[in-house]
Amino acid sequence: MDLARSCFVSLEPVGAKEAASAEPRWTSFPALWAKGRATFEERALLLCSLLLGYSLDAWVCLGTDDKGLAHAWVLVRDRADASTPAQVTLWDPRNAQRIKADDPRYLRSFSSVDTVFNHQRILVCHEEELQHVCYDFSDPRSWLAAPVDQEAPVVGAEVAIQKGLPPMKKATGPSVAIVYYSTYGHVKVMADEIKKGLESTGVSVDLFQVPETLPPSALQAMGAPEKPADVMLLERAFLSELPKYDGFMFGMPTRFGMMASQMKAFFDGTGSLWQNGALAGKLGATFVSTGTQQGGQETTHFTAVTQLVHHGMCYVPLGYQAGGEGQFDLSEIHGGSPWGASTLAGPDGSRQPSALELKIAKKQGEVFGTAVKRTTAPAASKKGKVCIVYYSMYGHVKKLADEIAASMKEEGVSVDMFQAPELLGADVLKKMGAPAKPSDTVMDHAKVQQLADYDGLLFGIPTRFGSASAQMKAFFDNTGSLWQSGALAGKLTGSFCSTGTLNGGQESTHMTTMTNMVHHGMIYVPLGYQAGGDGQFDMTEIHGGSPWGASTYAGADGSRQASAMELKIARRQGKVFASKVKQMMK
Repeated sequence: MDLARSCFVSLEPVGAKEAASAEPRWTSFPALWAKGRATFEERALLLCSLLLGYSLDAWVCLGTDDKGLAHAWVLVRDRADASTPAQVTLWDPRNAQRIKADDPRYLRSFSSVDTVFNHQRILVCHEEELQHVCYDFSDPRSWLAAPVDQEAPVVGAEVAIQKGLPPMKKATGPSVAIVYYSTYGHVKVMADEIKKGLESTGVSVDLFQVPETLPPSALQAMGAPEKPADVMLLERAFLSELPKYDGFMFGMPTRFGMMASQMKAFFDGTGSLWQNGALAGKLGATFVSTGTQQGGQETTHFTAVTQLVHHGMCYVPLGYQAGGEGQFDLSEIHGGSPWGASTLAGPDGSRQPSALELKIAKKQGEVFGTAVKRTTAPAASKKGKVCIVYYSMYGHVKKLADEIAASMKEEGVSVDMFQAPELLGADVLKKMGAPAKPSDTVMDHAKVQQLADYDGLLFGIPTRFGSASAQMKAFFDNTGSLWQSGALAGKLTGSFCSTGTLNGGQESTHMTTMTNMVHHGMIYVPLGYQAGGDGQFDMTEIHGGSPWGASTYAGADGSRQASAMELKIARRQGKVFASKVKQMMK
């Protein structure tokens, strides 16, 4: 229960009996609600949601108290490891009191429990009474799962009920999990087509739907059909099995230009996987559905990528590899962007995925399946080659580039470094106090074609107004012939940067630069939090380094130099990138 305590939820009983306790008091959310107008059921639901958000096993319990009155409690189960029995605690939203399962003093407060539920499952008591064992849920003889068409008997609240098969990993060999949410079925249709594309490459696929968060009455008012009963429901308990997959494709409808809350709730529930770095290095991709043209066809992918980056997952875009399937077609309305497949549901949800959109979806499955197989195939005997292209005015980006290059060479990867051409005149640079340029070869127009010869490409970028400097943007603009031929599609890529101020582009510079790589169809390899041991979590000093990649602060006048911690993080990024290059080069 220490995790919950660290998340500022009270674990201490409140009452006269505990007044002499020497243990510290903690802020109590239930106590804050005690004087409010919320019902006990509503308070219990809110507390349960908070605990679920911190990856604790929480249930709302409905029953009667010792006076025979209907009441609600929250049950929490916490298991340290497989060999440790579950620790059970009940919380009373009336007074924020914690009741331990092994403490008989408070048994008189409870008479029976009829129903327990959370966002995953509903259990109902099938005995007439369950006296004084209201927190013993381990006995299967006392509890049954509610039928899928039975709603929870919740007073003052309504709980989403969802059909679906129990989750299990059926896929074998190189495997991909398609995880999606679909209100009207559009994303499900796309998922089925993507599954075909994946399987055509020899990859095994499991399909999961995430839990619904809307109550049945809301879905009925929206005209939403029932969820498919033949698709596995991704319950929270199954999240620990996800690292067994080699790749993940996430399908989501758009809400106001970003993913629906149901998908966000799924990602928010993966905190324990993030904490363990269990998904770092896994491949990920996205596909979406929007109501209108340009109503999230790109931004839904763009904002979803941040979830993957924080996990350290490698983002595999479609690029323009579906050009032969109609991606360039302008004769009809259709979805599909360099980020991934998509469809347009229309303002009322009546439009179904078109034949062209389904072709693009299948192609995305093929592209992703091919990438996954690269991660599981035997390693190549050749030496990996990486190209670093950077621009540095005052030397900060160059310093990071040198550290990254050195660490990759230590991992047995060959590294070539180029600097982007300068756009400013010598007189301007002199007035700005810029030092002489380093001796690295300039990546001029003639040398751009050489980029196709490398297994991976890393880009070092100084920030101008939260995005890449004009020199680096001019470099990317000069790669049009490589884009036209698809020469960089499937290449690994990443980024590192320098900003003048705190939070002045430490993330947005990576994000906006990534669009260039996505249009090329390059696989983006983020740092994630794999530099945690190198100071990425440190709060004792100002330092750069984000889940996107290494970075430094130059200061407003460019006088600050990269710190020892920033250089350590840069070296870690080099090792992470080199490892992925060696795994995927074939």
